[in-house]
Amino acid sequence: MAREPPVVVWKPGDDPAGSLRAAAGAAGRADLAVVMPGVEPSGDWIALLAAAARCDTSIATASAMLSRGPFAPAPLDAEHLDDDATSVARRSARLRPRIASPLAGCVLVRRSAIDAAGMSDEPASPAAELADFAERCTALGLGHVLADDVLAAGEPAAPTGDEARALDARYPHRAAARALDARPESPIEHAVLVASRGLDKLSVTIDARSLGPARAGTQVHAIELVAALGRTGRVSLRAVTPPDLDDEVRAAFEQIEDLTLLPYERAANEPQAPTDIVHRPSQVFTPSDLALLLPLGHRIVVTHQDLIAYRIPSYHGSVEDWERYRRVTRDTLGGADHVVFFSEHARADALADALVDPATASVVPIGVDHRVAGGDREARRPPGLDGDQPFLLCLGADLRHKNHPFARALLAALANEGWDGRLVFAGPAGGAAAEAGGSPQGAGAVVLGPVGEDEKAWLLRNAAAVVYPTLYEGFGLIPFEAAAAQTPCLFAGSTALGDVLPASAVTLVPWDAAASARAVAPLLHDGAERAAHVGLLRHAADRYRWDDTAAKLVDLYDRVLVAAPRELRRAPRERLLVEERLEASERARALDWQRHLAFREEVGSDGLGLVGPGGVLAPADQRALLALLSRPALRRPATALARAAYALASKLQRRG
Repeated sequence: MAREPPVVVWKPGDDPAGSLRAAAGAAGRADLAVVMPGVEPSGDWIALLAAAARCDTSIATASAMLSRGPFAPAPLDAEHLDDDATSVARRSARLRPRIASPLAGCVLVRRSAIDAAGMSDEPASPAAELADFAERCTALGLGHVLADDVLAAGEPAAPTGDEARALDARYPHRAAARALDARPESPIEHAVLVASRGLDKLSVTIDARSLGPARAGTQVHAIELVAALGRTGRVSLRAVTPPDLDDEVRAAFEQIEDLTLLPYERAANEPQAPTDIVHRPSQVFTPSDLALLLPLGHRIVVTHQDLIAYRIPSYHGSVEDWERYRRVTRDTLGGADHVVFFSEHARADALADALVDPATASVVPIGVDHRVAGGDREARRPPGLDGDQPFLLCLGADLRHKNHPFARALLAALANEGWDGRLVFAGPAGGAAAEAGGSPQGAGAVVLGPVGEDEKAWLLRNAAAVVYPTLYEGFGLIPFEAAAAQTPCLFAGSTALGDVLPASAVTLVPWDAAASARAVAPLLHDGAERAAHVGLLRHAADRYRWDDTAAKLVDLYDRVLVAAPRELRRAPRERLLVEERLEASERARALDWQRHLAFREEVGSDGLGLVGPGGVLAPADQRALLALLSRPALRRPATALARAAYALASKLQRRG
């Protein structure tokens, strides 16, 4: 095996009369390291550049990353560039992406490439000579790489304006090649992102637009996620917030160090610097959701809670709405850099429909030890619930898959067993997805509708048990909320509940009301069985802590950033963006039509005959008439003359 040639360093600033051609000749059989004026490499830069240049026999040059200009890692500390260079060398994945042309700053030129391509003998600056040499190499199939483990202080030199124009004329593809280097999510961008990871904390944007006045599982997750990520101290956070951000949430977020709130209006209408990661902690429902997020982060992570809306057509207003939602879901999961699920069941469900790649889909359970959305609250009895009769609590929206009819059947079966209680439904209506007939008052049922957090706390603490006969869940928070209030929860081990809760805590027999009533009756009274059941749930809760969730997610964010972006995800993203533009166009047309109708109503049919489409007045005539009538001194005689002319014309027409 032939020995690699030595390296000779040439600094044009120390040799103002010299040229690249002359320096290459003077170097003999050595490789040539070119260090431009104002550029200061550090560390073992020669060995690292040589290793990058020799990573493939078809490589002609290897360029160091520079602290200013294209491909500069960020953020850099001007006073500690040597330390930053050491960090870059340590963190780099040594991806060595191809670049169109070497950066004229700190470049190693291989002797074999000089021999193969030769150099121009036309007088030019070293930067122009290097650019011309690079094109000669490209024409031969010899390439150029970025040494993503070498950082030098300074910025690249550039050919003069005349030199650049001459190069572009000689090599017409130069501009197109540079544009390819600068495109988002290119291998170059990825290599620089990875090398930058050691320079500062990971930056993360969380889509927290769900945090309005309403409070349900989606909102609890978003609140606690932001708070837990803030507690890690490992990330710099930004949260996109809604116009009606809940006051309690805002106050909690203001206590989080290194958290910036980004109002939705600014995110939607003003360019924002992208963070390393943007995370949507819930399903994407519309193309515009994703269109907003893509510019906010270099990599996008989506949490997909479950596929219930994907599976059930009747949860949508029309077949078209359902098909649209399925299309958006497929393209979102296909276009995300990584998809997070709360449970193994939810992940397996998505894999079964080939919606995700197993390599980019992970399970990260949420926490149940809520600190912001939970904690000790002053409990308040909700109005509409009178008396001291014991009750079962059915908590949450009356969606069909929540299986409220079984709760009513269970109440009837318990009555047959001698239990004298009632059933309380607390939660919002499910709209089109609600149970047929809702959760009716009567037959031992009380329907409270939506309740506040203080009222929810009272219900959980005072219920004989929480009944949770759900048929499909992505995780299932309610059993843990019940246990935290020392209240049993009656559930079957369906879908994700079988993953996150112990089988020994399952109490309902699917979906046999009589058998279930016999199984749960001992839990409705104080005693050993009730205490043991609550203990099982509370012990299970110890496995789901928000601090653990946040730590796992930060590790996952780091892996997502380091992993190479997948070209396959580009097509589904582009489909979503096209659909978003089409929907925006439809909205604009609808608005134009509304304005047109308002205009018709305002000017009437006679006015439209003058100024509407096909009207008798051309635009120039309309402007002239407006100028005439806008002058008070001329308006009255002009309109009087027009009316007189119209009356005369009408009279003559009748006589004719």
